[in-house]
Amino acid sequence: MNSIGISETSPLLKNANLPDQALGRLDRREWWLQGTAIAVMLLLAIGIYSCTIVLPPTGHDVWWQGSRREVPALFAVILLFAIFAFHRQRLVSRLRRQLSMQANLMAGLQTRAEILHKLAILDPLTGLYNRRFVMQHLPTELARAQRHACKLTVMCFDLNGLKEINDSYGHPGGDAVLREFGAALRRALRSSDIAARISGDEFLAILPECGAADMPQVLSRLSRVAAEHGSQRIEIRFSAGWAEYIEGDDAEALLERADRHLYEDKRTGRAERQAMEAQEQLRQKEKLTTMGRITTGVAHDFNNLLAVIKGYADLILEGLDRTSAAYPQMEEIQKAAARATALVGQLLAFTRKQAAQPAVVDLNQLLAGMSMMLQRLVGSHVALSLEPAAGLPSVFVDAGQTEQVLMHLVANAREAMPRGGSLSITTGDFEMGREFCARHPGARPGRYAWLALRDTGPGLDREAREHLFEPSWIHQEIGRSTGLGLLAVYGFAKQHGGYVWVDAEAGQGTCITIYLPAVGAASASGEEKVLALPAADGPASTTVLVVEELDSLRGLMTDCLRQEGYDVLAAATGDEAMRLATEAGRIDLAICDVVLPGMSGIELMECIVAQHGRAKALYIGSYEEEARFYRQHLRPGARLLVAPFSFAEFSQVLRELLAVQV
Repeated sequence: MNSIGISETSPLLKNANLPDQALGRLDRREWWLQGTAIAVMLLLAIGIYSCTIVLPPTGHDVWWQGSRREVPALFAVILLFAIFAFHRQRLVSRLRRQLSMQANLMAGLQTRAEILHKLAILDPLTGLYNRRFVMQHLPTELARAQRHACKLTVMCFDLNGLKEINDSYGHPGGDAVLREFGAALRRALRSSDIAARISGDEFLAILPECGAADMPQVLSRLSRVAAEHGSQRIEIRFSAGWAEYIEGDDAEALLERADRHLYEDKRTGRAERQAMEAQEQLRQKEKLTTMGRITTGVAHDFNNLLAVIKGYADLILEGLDRTSAAYPQMEEIQKAAARATALVGQLLAFTRKQAAQPAVVDLNQLLAGMSMMLQRLVGSHVALSLEPAAGLPSVFVDAGQTEQVLMHLVANAREAMPRGGSLSITTGDFEMGREFCARHPGARPGRYAWLALRDTGPGLDREAREHLFEPSWIHQEIGRSTGLGLLAVYGFAKQHGGYVWVDAEAGQGTCITIYLPAVGAASASGEEKVLALPAADGPASTTVLVVEELDSLRGLMTDCLRQEGYDVLAAATGDEAMRLATEAGRIDLAICDVVLPGMSGIELMECIVAQHGRAKALYIGSYEEEARFYRQHLRPGARLLVAPFSFAEFSQVLRELLAVQV
């Protein structure tokens, strides 16, 4: 084991010697000043005496003779004073040395007292607190928890197989395991928590303001801990048990309950399973976050492509006669583009980038209004039952999206029961607490109204539950309905501040519950109002600058503008647009993507307005969340159009912008 000591070169002893060194310097300076003063006085007396001997007498013989008699007496007095001063200085120096020795002795005693105190409360091997400190400090934490009515949890750990490790690797290997677990325990806890080693292989943690439901998260940070001993890696396994403070508990009762749970875990392995589940939930959350980032990037490009498809379809239809054989074909292209737009909307709902139009909705009324349609959708081979709860609070959601999600879940349940079964749709309200949120990452405390669909289908095995929110896997492996699987359902709930929970076991059916914040529990904001402007009569020899990186979308907007009679300048980058703006004699309208290579569309527009003060601005965004962010930074009177857009919508916005006089 490591021991704690202090060498003679330690900072503490160096600091203890500082007063002695300072006193020594002061003593030497006083000796020098005293000696200098006495020497000056002696030299002055010798000078006066020499003058009385060497200088010849003057006419004042009486004064002269008196001076010759008094100077030796003065010299004798100065000499006696010098002897007395030296004697007193020696006494003062001796007293100072004694005081310095006493100060050093006191500093040394204080330093040793601090070391003994640390040895009394710290474990020398791990650096954690020891059992004595825990037993002294725990009553203080219990009193605080009782006084402030806050949570407090004590967690006990026991290293498994430490004796076998000592037998295999020797005591240095066992010490390495203890040190590494102590360091891992400190890393897993907060700065306000207390970690202690209470005996050979037993550790303890005191966690203020934490409940028992938070403990699996702590365990997940302690999994896969290993110690390095030489070139060997020693896996560290442990058991854990915890107990939450109950009013009336004292330190002994709380520790006894935690210790009882620890020995229960040694028998059942419950803590290790909970740690693995907490890690799996964290991985699922990270996977969904990563999928959301990828989805947003894909939707950005896909929306631009859809804008090109829809725009050119509109242009072609404008020039086609309705009796033409190509007219219905172009209409099918438009319909396919509309379906693709809806699919992108589901993708963006998953990532919470799609704008919703929320309103106060009663889920019971919405369910009642859909009852006949849901019955036709589910078919005659499935028994459908609706069980609305009385007194259900309203929610602030997009009613259209809610209906789509409900129909999608019903269709999934129908395909899961090809031979028939039953499907029940129920509603209710629920107060989501901290313990529920700790067991369900992503959930937030508050009051919720819930909508649950339970079928009697085959359920889902473990592998299916792990891939539940991956659309391609659900479609291929389970044979459920096409589309985005539960991805869109998850996105709908998250977009409205809610939560989705799936309870499914193989052979026991599936229950999908959607929690939505009750009105008043969470706020939501509506869409920003778009500036309404009067329509213009026509282009009137107007010059428009189009800045878009995507060639096809830039070509579409250029063709639309030229067909409407505008003079068009086109650029792919901000630098190219700046060159065209400098060379152009006049620019009435600039159309640019909000995101351009090298600069943003907003920065580019500021430069163009500096050259062409009357220029209007139309920005193109790829999805509504992006548009909502940039709207707050737009110039007064500017507009923002979200792709994909139709030819008619594009033309109308142009007329509205150019109708306003600056």
